[in-house]
Amino acid sequence: GALLASGVELGAMVGGERRFPAASMGVANGVAARFGADRVGVGMIGANRDGFVRLRAMSHTERVHRKMALVGAIESAMQECADQDEEVLAGADGSGLDGAVGVVDRAARDLSEREGLTVLSLPLRDTGGVVGVLTVERAGASFTREEVEALRLIGNVVGPRLAELEERDRWIGARAALWARRAAASLLGPEHTWAKVAAILLAAFLAFAIFGRGMETAGGSFVLESVGERSVAAPFDGFVSAVLVEVGDPVVAGETVLARLDDSSLRLELAEARAQMRALAQRAAASRGRGRIAEAQIAEAEADRAEAGIRVLEHRIARAEMVAPIDGVVVMAAQRRTVGAPVETGRVMFEIAPPGSMRIVVAAPEDRIGDLEIGQRGWVAPAAYPERRLAFSVERIDPVATVVDGANVFRVSGTLDDRPDWLRPGMEGVARIEIGRARWAWIWGRDLLEWVRMRVWL
Repeated sequence: GALLASGVELGAMVGGERRFPAASMGVANGVAARFGADRVGVGMIGANRDGFVRLRAMSHTERVHRKMALVGAIESAMQECADQDEEVLAGADGSGLDGAVGVVDRAARDLSEREGLTVLSLPLRDTGGVVGVLTVERAGASFTREEVEALRLIGNVVGPRLAELEERDRWIGARAALWARRAAASLLGPEHTWAKVAAILLAAFLAFAIFGRGMETAGGSFVLESVGERSVAAPFDGFVSAVLVEVGDPVVAGETVLARLDDSSLRLELAEARAQMRALAQRAAASRGRGRIAEAQIAEAEADRAEAGIRVLEHRIARAEMVAPIDGVVVMAAQRRTVGAPVETGRVMFEIAPPGSMRIVVAAPEDRIGDLEIGQRGWVAPAAYPERRLAFSVERIDPVATVVDGANVFRVSGTLDDRPDWLRPGMEGVARIEIGRARWAWIWGRDLLEWVRMRVWL
């Protein structure tokens, strides 16, 4: 009586659970506690009813590791019980279930002899048949008739609830497949359901491929290039004092300072040249006052030469502050770690792309170049913003192929319809150029057909 009452309590506990892992673990631990079992396992066939039992919960074990040899032995004993839809008992002393005739218990006996425990497996059923197996293992005496009846009651009570929770906990795709299978079975009959569904789907697919039409496209990778870039180079030999912009920064012509070169040595030279010019001017004035006209003219000439040198130094100092020559966006910039490093005259330190001067360059595969024409429309998806699509028109197709990653491709240039602010030169992604509408069978099978033609020379 007490065991039967415990079974009813355990069934009520499982009925209150909302998730399968908690319910199955509650059954395993509850049975182990109430029946003094060393180990209790709950195995389920699965919502798809494929006939294979999988151990889903084990008493006092947080996770079931499928690579364990013990798990395989327990599942074999459970499978033996589920296949026969019969209770199977195997004791370490060689005992079996009273009254059992023709019951196969080889896996159960192997498990019992391996662990030195008495093993009892009972089917868990719902209205559709066997849904799982409850396997109880314990040391010592075999199970009494009262204990077997109590465990049988527990199986009858928790079986339908465990099956329901397991199906509910499956991911949405598995539940959708199960629902589709059941719906198809109700319409087409119970036998060979999936074969019939597959045949119908295949026929529908072939009809769609043969008679349906879609847009054929030629694809390839693309890069966003700028037109009319301006380079800014070092105006003289010197050292970098500061780098003030980075790639992607907007600049304004004549206002944005890109970098500064160290002009301290130039300013020292300028001060020295100015002092020299003043001394020469004073010497020329003194010579004229004494009537030494020739000496005065020589001093004045040297003063003019010094003044010209001053103008050169002033010009170089003014150019030490490198200013943006045009409005646009910085597409190449000297890195900040170059501060303090020497630079040579003419070394390119910045490149600026003017606004609205970008074009799409698609690397079209060689086998599709015959389908492309100027004026065709296309779409690009930048890798930085794959969810955004930008339309463009083909405006140029290079007549000569180039080799990219070992394959011949043709550069196809296009003009974007819109130029959002987030576009940056150098962006890459995937492009699709619309060729025209064609049957889906041709679109999907064209590559294979052309490959066969090349191989067999058709």
